[in-house]
Amino acid sequence: MKPCAAVRALVLLGCLLSLYPCDVPAQRADSAVARIAGLVSRGDRQGAYAVADSLLTVTPVDSPEYPEVLYWRAFSAANAAGAERDYLRVAIEYPLSLRAEDALLLLSQLEFARGDRTAALKHLDRLLRDHPTGHNAGRASFWTARIAFDTGDTARACQALAAARAKLPETDIETRNQAEYFAPRCSPRLSADGSRPAPESSVVPASSSYSLQVAAFRTRREADVLMRGLKRRGFDVRVTHQDSWYRVRIGRYATHEAAAQAQARARASKVTTRIVEAEKP
Repeated sequence: MKPCAAVRALVLLGCLLSLYPCDVPAQRADSAVARIAGLVSRGDRQGAYAVADSLLTVTPVDSPEYPEVLYWRAFSAANAAGAERDYLRVAIEYPLSLRAEDALLLLSQLEFARGDRTAALKHLDRLLRDHPTGHNAGRASFWTARIAFDTGDTARACQALAAARAKLPETDIETRNQAEYFAPRCSPRLSADGSRPAPESSVVPASSSYSLQVAAFRTRREADVLMRGLKRRGFDVRVTHQDSWYRVRIGRYATHEAAAQAQARARASKVTTRIVEAEKP
């Protein structure tokens, strides 16, 4: 290796390991982003944030790499306010970037976690308007349906749910299971494949559905902290209260087999759960 090349390699290694700001060439940004993603997947969000924050100081704001790094800094932020600030920048300042629709979806989930369904719907509406065939269109349609159900707008909910069932990829088993759980609420007007809807007697009652329980706490505050962390990681999570316990639960599944599949996916993301009977919605 030539001396100059060796020096450049050492400088880059110093950037990624010591987290000090360095003059990283634009063509090396992909490897740095991969390192950030790796740190996040291993649970080192603080380290990921530090690398992303350092890289942003040397990445031109008009480069294609900037919104990507900005997105990862948001994803690894220690608090919702910091994440929201960077997600908004990605969505507003870089609307044509590959991360714009990801940022809009996560902004909607942040608002949903706060209980602001109106703000959540605004982000979802913009996502579906600006990226109707994007990779998040199915999930955005599902969350639109879920919020519409919560607010009593059944017509909009069923329309969005039909779109979600048509657009969700086969690999997104988690969201597809959620969509199937809500589908009976639209029977008989909803049928994704055009077939006759199942009779009401075949609908699985809520008392027979399953969820994944992550933990139980004596205080709502502890449960909310865990819930917010899981929501930021993309889990469909809620807090239930019964018998003086606040339980943090993921999803609703019509069968024990579907719950077991979701449990395996959660385990792969380092989230330990147990399968329980879901409470009534």
